Amino acid sequence: MDNPPRHNDAGPGAPEDSAAPDTLRPVELDDLLRRRPSPRPRILASLATAAGLLLIALLVLRALPPQLARQAPGVPSRPSQPMPATIALASTVAYGRVTLNGQELPDAPPLLIHPRQGDNVVMIEAPPFAPHVCAFHWDPAAGAFLPSANAPDNACTTTDADPGFVIRGVTVRWAIDVTFTPADLAQANLVPDALTQAKQAVSRELAALHLTTTVPAGDYIATGRDPTGAIATRRAASPLHATVTLAMPAPSDPPSPITCPLTLCSAIVQHAVPPGGERLWQVAVAPAYRWTFTDAAGHSLSSPTYRAGMLQITLAWTDSAWEPATAGLSLPSPVNPTPGALLCDGGVYEIAARLSSAISPGTAAFGPGVEGCLILGPDPHADAPATFVWRFGVLLAASSAAHALLPALPLAPPAEIAAVTAA
Repeated sequence: MDNPPRHNDAGPGAPEDSAAPDTLRPVELDDLLRRRPSPRPRILASLATAAGLLLIALLVLRALPPQLARQAPGVPSRPSQPMPATIALASTVAYGRVTLNGQELPDAPPLLIHPRQGDNVVMIEAPPFAPHVCAFHWDPAAGAFLPSANAPDNACTTTDADPGFVIRGVTVRWAIDVTFTPADLAQANLVPDALTQAKQAVSRELAALHLTTTVPAGDYIATGRDPTGAIATRRAASPLHATVTLAMPAPSDPPSPITCPLTLCSAIVQHAVPPGGERLWQVAVAPAYRWTFTDAAGHSLSSPTYRAGMLQITLAWTDSAWEPATAGLSLPSPVNPTPGALLCDGGVYEIAARLSSAISPGTAAFGPGVEGCLILGPDPHADAPATFVWRFGVLLAASSAAHALLPALPLAPPAEIAAVTAA
């Protein structure tokens, strides 16, 4: 049987082997002894040369100006990518399911989100409210939010704060605020009487807030209104025990000096993460209040009803009703840092009602307790501004300019001025 032809593995043009295995050329011992020297010394020498050249190159680059060193040839630079935007998502509710562009997020408000360039949609589902949708346009070049053209009716606003908000330990400049209002709850109608339950919870919180003090002998107190609507006053013949009671406003109460309905209002959005796992809703109210003065024999007199400043109250949803949250209501608060600040809006309204509804006097100082405040108005920047004292439900003229504006007001004794300006 014939042997198969041999193939030349060396490729075309290479000479074919002509000798049989038994006719291989013999190798002499001297040839083996004269083999080429090991390449190791030459490799080491080449590495040493390369290392020297690299060192020289590094020294040269270090000596170059920074802008030239960064542009040195032979070293490709990676194009810089803009960092993803981090903004805050805050709300008057601190629970619920949050989605950003259809993707569910792990936390409830307040939280940090990373919007994409262009249009974004945030949705918060927090029963018993209907879902709230916020659409916005993020322009990283401008570093600002714009209303989304696809959603002109948004349930949110955007806020630019300098130096910024601190959300979950991170400081951010931009925030989206989603507000859940009492009107939203009434329109959602997901739970019967949910809004009524919220009002009742707020009423219980207001009733539990006890503000008491002592009226010194000789100070003015309010005892009602005369037929013209002015506050009727008298001076305390002896020290009196004074108590302030707060309640939900009634339609017959004076209107609020601030923009707020007669029931519940939209609260200020909070950027602090609430403690615990309660499903919290921030509401606000400008309550009605009145003074009650009691002497040592137990005889009492009451002031007219006034409107206080804004109070923020935290409610918790319990699957079937709103209840006061663990945080509840307390003073001081960020909105009204002292009881005097809380009650001062009653005096602001009295001034505005007597002069002009367009006048909004400025508050100058609060006393350390519940007694009242010093009010500047209507031109606090005048050389001799009109200065008023609001204390124990009585408006007093504390300067000649104030007396000229409202000559029927009693003049404030020095002790009462000192009481509302004391540190």
